Amino acid sequence: MYVRCMSDYLIAFEKYLKTKHSQSHYTQIAYSKDVSEMMDYFIDKNIDIMNISEELMMRYVTSLRERQLESSSIARKVSAIKHFYQFSIRQKWINYNPVSRIKIKQKRQNMVTTLTFDQVVSCLESCDSTIVGERDRLIFHMLYACGLRLSECATLQIKSFDMHQNLVHVIGKGDKERIIPFYDSLKEELKEYIHSIRPQFMKDEHQTLFVNQRGQPLSMRSIQNIIETIGQKAQLPFQLHPHILRHTFATHLLEHGADLLTVSRLLGHENLSTTQIYTHVSVEYLKSQYHDFFPKLK
Repeated sequence: MYVRCMSDYLIAFEKYLKTKHSQSHYTQIAYSKDVSEMMDYFIDKNIDIMNISEELMMRYVTSLRERQLESSSIARKVSAIKHFYQFSIRQKWINYNPVSRIKIKQKRQNMVTTLTFDQVVSCLESCDSTIVGERDRLIFHMLYACGLRLSECATLQIKSFDMHQNLVHVIGKGDKERIIPFYDSLKEELKEYIHSIRPQFMKDEHQTLFVNQRGQPLSMRSIQNIIETIGQKAQLPFQLHPHILRHTFATHLLEHGADLLTVSRLLGHENLSTTQIYTHVSVEYLKSQYHDFFPKLK
């Protein structure tokens, strides 16, 4: 009965998350998993999750640190648990939030990893001319040229594209739609993939743009692996993941004169403060340009 009640709490929380339009589907899944993990921890110790002290919750956070998780991962788990107990208070299951005063200090990351333009070219050239290689090249190109999140790339539909106006409609966090332009060379690659390459993979018809060799939609993990492999082939000095391409998209725009508001809208950021992390990179770029090209007085 005790475990069944735990399950009931989680099911109710999951239903609540689905009504919150500000959270993406992937955030909902992560929050549910984080809360379930916390429940399992206390069930194993025969502790009622609706009768937990702040001290017990701190012990749980300590157990996360002992697993050597990144501080960002621990912060997300604590955030999920806070949401769960806030929901529990509204449901009158509990009178206080045992997580409300717990804060996770994260490392400040003023700099982000980005690719140079030459490295972008090297990555594109590392893809071979097989149909799989052409598909992988387009995935890389889309992530870079449009600044897409991994989840946005995985859920792209053929109908998302307006080839006449060179625009792609993207569904981002919180199911919010934004429109991103793209240039002609990417359009030519898209048309070639949609009309000549993708049909060679297909068995059952559907609209998802990127598919595996069985014609099924590529998972986010598969796309991540593809990008990592491209980085290895291009002999990059760091491990490449999709978000680096999003960083690179933003940084290259700022370095070539785009204003912060434009970049913020293209990235789908609600607040300019979120985009300002990229100005640190651009300041470093400006400093390097200054020192390389400004004439020095002897």
